[in-house]
Parts: sequence; C-alpha cells; structure tokens
Amino acid sequence: MRFSMIIAATALLLLTGCTDGESGGGGTPDGYVRGAGAKVSLAYPKSWTAAPATTTTPVDARDGANAQIQVLEEVSKAGSADLLGDIAQTSPQLQAPGYERKGSKKISVPGAQAATRIDYVYKTDQGVPAAGVGLGILDKDDHVHVVRLSWLTGKLDDSAVEDIIDSVKVT
Repeated sequence: MRFSMIIAATALLLLTGCTDGESGGGGTPDGYVRGAGAKVSLAYPKSWTAAPATTTTPVDARDGANAQIQVLEEVSKAGSADLLGDIAQTSPQLQAPGYERKGSKKISVPGAQAATRIDYVYKTDQGVPAAGVGLGILDKDDHVHVVRLSWLTGKLDDSAVEDIIDSVKVT
C-alpha cells in the first residue's frame, strides 16, 4: 500500500502543522511574487519565469535552467502524516545519478495539519551537481500536496531556499 501511494504521487506529480521547532510564516519577502493554486501558495523571486498553470501543477516557476519550484496539489485525497516523507521525496531526481537524501524533518506550514521536509542532492543528466527540497504537506481535509524546489549547486543561495520554503502556506 505504501509503495502504491508513492507511485501514485509520482504519477500525479505533487503541504501544514506539526513541527520540531521550525516554522515558516507564509509571507511574501521583498523582491518575490506569490504563486497560488487552489490549496497551496508560495513566493518565489520576481525574476523567475512562471509556466502556465495546470490542474495538478498550479505553480511552476523557473530561473532559466538554474532552479525550479513546483507545487503539485492533491497528489492524494486520503493521506496521513506518516506518509509525508515518502511522498515528499518522490520526484524525477530520485532516479538521478548520485541521488542522496541529506535530511528529513517535520516543519510547520501555516494552514496545514502536518508537513515534512526532505533535503537531497543529485546530479543532472549532464552530470552537474544539484540539490533539492521536497515538502510533503497534509491539509486539514487529509489531502496531500507536494512542493518541489530544485537548483544547480551554487545557483541559489541558502537564504533564497529558506525564503521560498518559509513562504509556503495552505488555504
């Protein structure tokens, strides 16, 4: 069953609550714009280019080939806090060369009942070192949402990563 949920999340392609002490405020930092779906919103740098929204991916913005953020809504309509880590790490990068999970922790996301953050590194198809953060989010209706942020190593500073992650909120 757990493997089926992971496969379903990957196939559908991609957020609030319990915390180990870290929490985001869900605000929009200066120099950022807010992208929003029906349930999840977040802020990303104004200089990034937004792709057209789809039903399952209402936010998809990029900094050229250097970085990308995606919101995947309702990857499951019957989720649990126990599955958030597994769902957060389901991404194309999981199959990339050099994929290594660097850490996992529960975080607070405004409007969510639970959220898990997964940090990882990998190499692109061209062998370029890259990193990413996946968030698995459980909303008040037990629906699961995923946020994926990935970037080429050295192309997105730590403060920008944290600004983006801290801006995530569920409505």
